[in-house]
Amino acid sequence: MDAGCPDAQMQGMRRGVVTLLLAGSVMMNGYQVLRILVTPQAGPLGALTRGSFHWIMCDDPGAQTRAYFEDLGVDYLVTKESDRACPFFTKAKDSLHGIRSFGAGEERLTLWRFTR
Repeated sequence: MDAGCPDAQMQGMRRGVVTLLLAGSVMMNGYQVLRILVTPQAGPLGALTRGSFHWIMCDDPGAQTRAYFEDLGVDYLVTKESDRACPFFTKAKDSLHGIRSFGAGEERLTLWRFTR
């Protein structure tokens, strides 16, 4: 398959997202348990992986990001490079710790954990 075709790009993205999900999962009683992730890309990422992704919008305030972690039990935030300019990230970045990144360029995904 040609690496420039959309199918090959989609397969590569899917592999990266599955790796991302597994990086954010835990083993419990011998089963892989996926964590809850919040991201502006919830629709595509959820469709690719069937993972537990919840939406956050670029203009959502940093206080909302903190509330997702502190009050709603979200485990991780997933961002693309462009998301790092959004208020949900810039206003909460002092409480976010990058865990792992996947991919390259604008499509690079980073997994973040909230720290108090």
